[in-house]
Amino acid sequence: MFRSDLDKRALTIARRLVRRYDAFRDNPWPLLYREFDVAYPDSKFILTWRRAGDWIRRVVDQFGTSSTPMREWVYDGVGAPAGKEEHYLARYRRHDREFRSSFTGGPYDLLELNITEGDGWEQLCPFLGHPIPPVPFPHLHNPRVGADRGWLELPPVVAAAAVIAGR
Repeated sequence: MFRSDLDKRALTIARRLVRRYDAFRDNPWPLLYREFDVAYPDSKFILTWRRAGDWIRRVVDQFGTSSTPMREWVYDGVGAPAGKEEHYLARYRRHDREFRSSFTGGPYDLLELNITEGDGWEQLCPFLGHPIPPVPFPHLHNPRVGADRGWLELPPVVAAAAVIAGR
């Protein structure tokens, strides 16, 4: 399901990267997960999410009126979120629905994490088959503990991470 030549180029580059690395996050992975789930059926996917209102505030705070080709691609031609919040929210919700519906075959493929509300090592480590480390989960920007401390903040874009296993 390619929308453009950009999709094809991104997939070509991503395929090269998969040969070199085991895990990915941020763009362009949210747009390519279907292809990699087919190519690597033993892969694991992690959907990081937050409440839509919190998400859009963070996106506008971070990107404002700044546009990039990547965000234009991800957000269907709209590269800057300020003034286009409803468009961005619609894309966020559509991705959320599409992503979750792609993983209805079993809980072994998909982990959903809301790190802004406390998800951390206890969910992540068992999913990946690793022991929980004896250190606190890393974090930044948690509004519950102030501006200088808080939960690890993945860039506030439609986020999905792919852990490619069994290559």
